[in-house]
Amino acid sequence: MDKHKYLIIKGCAGLGNRMYTLCSAISYAIKTNRKIYVDWSDGQYGEKGENIFYKYFSLNEVDSVNDLSEITRNIERLTFYPSVWQENLWASLYDLYLHDSGGIFQKIKKKYLGRGRLNILNEFWKYKTKKTQKRTDSEARALLALIDKRNMAMGGRYSYDIKQNVVFFSDFIPECDLTLLKTHICLKPIIEKRVEAFLKINKLSSGFIGVHVRYTDNKPDAALDGLIEHLKNLVDVENARIFLATDNIKIEMLFKNTFNEDLVCYPKYLPEKLSGGLHQYALHTGEYFVAEKIFQESLIELGILTRCTTLLYQGNSTFSQVAKSFRSRNFYSVDWLNLSILS
Repeated sequence: MDKHKYLIIKGCAGLGNRMYTLCSAISYAIKTNRKIYVDWSDGQYGEKGENIFYKYFSLNEVDSVNDLSEITRNIERLTFYPSVWQENLWASLYDLYLHDSGGIFQKIKKKYLGRGRLNILNEFWKYKTKKTQKRTDSEARALLALIDKRNMAMGGRYSYDIKQNVVFFSDFIPECDLTLLKTHICLKPIIEKRVEAFLKINKLSSGFIGVHVRYTDNKPDAALDGLIEHLKNLVDVENARIFLATDNIKIEMLFKNTFNEDLVCYPKYLPEKLSGGLHQYALHTGEYFVAEKIFQESLIELGILTRCTTLLYQGNSTFSQVAKSFRSRNFYSVDWLNLSILS
């Protein structure tokens, strides 16, 4: 049996969620001595089958592989968890699974269920069959899922004692240490160069105020008025310009009309009508070229936000949390949803 062990991370949801999952997976891989392979070929950010992760990111200081050749050439000698992945190595998560939860079991705190398969009672990946093609949120389904070995627990709650050589891992917002981002994940030069060019052209290299407003699928639970007034004060005190990152064209126009030459935005594609989040564009339209363009622009905005001297991030957005975690600790960051509390 091959001595190496692997952890394959299957992508789902938006960029922020994927980074949370990746941090959780890195921690798991280090603790269980597994090589990591990140598979973002699910078609959300580009044409399905093309792994978009290694095109734009690098992994540092963690044992990893950049392709699956080590696994494919030894596939008959390796064991897989769950075993259905052995014959579906290139499938995306949603080709095989649905996200589901255990009805009333959801009210049980995850810490009481511990790590391991018992956590399925709270939330799990349900293997697709002809009879299970939609989410059920059923207590009975959760109990049955404990028996069916094809189902997966959420990756962030995996037991550290899984014996199989190749483990498949996916989650949404697992508990994790986001400081792992700065240590183990970096943007490729193709993005970093565009970030530097934007800062230079807009004369932001000496310092600026960054703000993120997510306003499509995950709107803030605080009014924008307080944020705008706070920004006006910051512009006067710091004598600095504002960089706005947003997924909503109406928000962009509101801020441009309010701050005029004191505000800059990265020129990007923002559709006027959107079903769901900006990251789901390709899933609804099939326009994969545009989806990758949107992804590139999101990464550039992420890179720009990491360079600002003051960051007003949106606390209920995983993208915002990731931007904050990539930044230097010497820089000031505040959750603008709490500005009314802070004032």
